[in-house]
Amino acid sequence: MTSNYESWELKILTNSQFHKLNQTDKFKYIVQFGHLASSTHNTQPWAFKQKDDSIQIYLDNSRVLPASDIVGRQACVSIGCAIGNLITAAKSYGYFSSLKWEINGDKIPTQRYILIATINLGKSKIDKVSLKYLPAILTRRIERRRHDVSKDFSVSFYKSLNQILSSQNEIDSRIWHRGDPRIHLVAELQSQADTYVANSAKFSKELADWLLPNKTKKFLGMPGSTFNLTDTQTDEVIEGLANKSKMHADSLARFSSSGKKGIESAAIIAMLTVSKQSIKNWVSVGIVLSNVQNLVEMHGGGLAVHAGLAEVTLVRMSLSAMGMTMTQPVILFRAGIRDQATPRLPQAPRLPLDQVLL
Repeated sequence: MTSNYESWELKILTNSQFHKLNQTDKFKYIVQFGHLASSTHNTQPWAFKQKDDSIQIYLDNSRVLPASDIVGRQACVSIGCAIGNLITAAKSYGYFSSLKWEINGDKIPTQRYILIATINLGKSKIDKVSLKYLPAILTRRIERRRHDVSKDFSVSFYKSLNQILSSQNEIDSRIWHRGDPRIHLVAELQSQADTYVANSAKFSKELADWLLPNKTKKFLGMPGSTFNLTDTQTDEVIEGLANKSKMHADSLARFSSSGKKGIESAAIIAMLTVSKQSIKNWVSVGIVLSNVQNLVEMHGGGLAVHAGLAEVTLVRMSLSAMGMTMTQPVILFRAGIRDQATPRLPQAPRLPLDQVLL
């Protein structure tokens, strides 16, 4: 394993092993779970700082995508995913006290590091649900492949899903189950969005910058293998998006159709919405999303995020109409059971821990 994947080798400590650590080592151990969260384009736009017995979580403004995430909405969702993992880890060891918000408003400040929230650590009762979710953080990945259309999640999964989706007062949701005709409409919107990206200079260049060769040694970005692309196909897509060469038809077709086919095969499509677009609400969406991702992983499923559908104004309006809601979409994801006979797609690389500590 190359060094850019070492973060995934994190070992789960027993409760007694964890509490034998000193304060700084406890901080670093919990932060590692937050660092394994999903993020838009695998930009990992977070930074963490120890302050007494607490974890401060910052948005690193230098890794907000200028073309596809103009207002920083998806970067804030990514921060929320990290916070969700941090809370899960802290609760698993009976070491979570509270979450304190440090920011308001709907516009991200211009400085590089922006304090978003503080997690206060302290002795508490072990949360058994979080303890069950903890291993899922280490095996979770974005699954951009088709799901097993012959299978669905269990009744207990949907019960837990409903509890997670209703856990944040600011967040509303709409869920469409397999067979709902609206799923095909979402799939068509996704196909159009992917085709637009491939033909838009600013979007395609940005994607080319963050799409990586499969054998990359870089720490940031998305290897083509995470899109189910071969080495050759990945190189063709990167060069094609960067306008360095003409993309082969089969590579472009595989790239642009993967999202559409994945949506059509999903057991569920879910849209997370907010009554007001604000930094706090975007981060809260990420907290919910991280818990859903861990739940899906625990139940043998795969989850893919379709953030772009919420970043195009007309598409966002269409999704609101489809969901029959006055609230505003922030993110859309699909989930379904994985084909157990097919090897999983790889995880994305991670920065060394010391590069996300302040």
